[in-house]
Amino acid sequence: MLLGEPLAVERGFASNEEKLSGRYELVGPPPATPEPGALPLIGAAEAVAAMSRPSDRPPVKLVRAEFGTARFRTDRGALELPAWRFTTESGSSLARQALAPSAVWPARPSMYTATEDGLELEVTMLAAPQACPGHGPVTAEAVVAESATSVAVGLRTAGELGGCPRTADLRTQPYRVALSAPLGARLLVDGQGGVVEVTKR
Repeated sequence: MLLGEPLAVERGFASNEEKLSGRYELVGPPPATPEPGALPLIGAAEAVAAMSRPSDRPPVKLVRAEFGTARFRTDRGALELPAWRFTTESGSSLARQALAPSAVWPARPSMYTATEDGLELEVTMLAAPQACPGHGPVTAEAVVAESATSVAVGLRTAGELGGCPRTADLRTQPYRVALSAPLGARLLVDGQGGVVEVTKR
């Protein structure tokens, strides 16, 4: 599942005009779209259209297009995905993921992150808040719910906070979570439905 931007700027924009344009134009005929493998793909012209947004500025000229791969952020960390790679007139290098919309699911990234090792996750979540003087202590423990397609993690807090003023700083800490079966291809989500990025430990 794609969590980051579908457009990667691999060699930075050579000018502010390129950076601010928001429009792209492919010079010459687009190359042929490769045969799809496990997932359907879009062509170079579709990728250029998806990259572009309405703008009064002159379009950025794309003088070269080739099919390849590039690294994009997913729910399993940064992965190499099929991509259309473009070069601008000034030499900037862009890559737009080439998966068809039917193969990409919209997701809201979680603020949490996690690592996995077999039947155990280590999930970085909010630390227990500090209690006011004369109150507490406040504790937090990880809770988990599993299904065949997803794993949900959250926090259960206990203790009395009190009503004293406190800062808005958010402190985090790692929590170990035991699973009944390896995470595998299941989606890891937080208590609000945000997708948690998981990498191997």
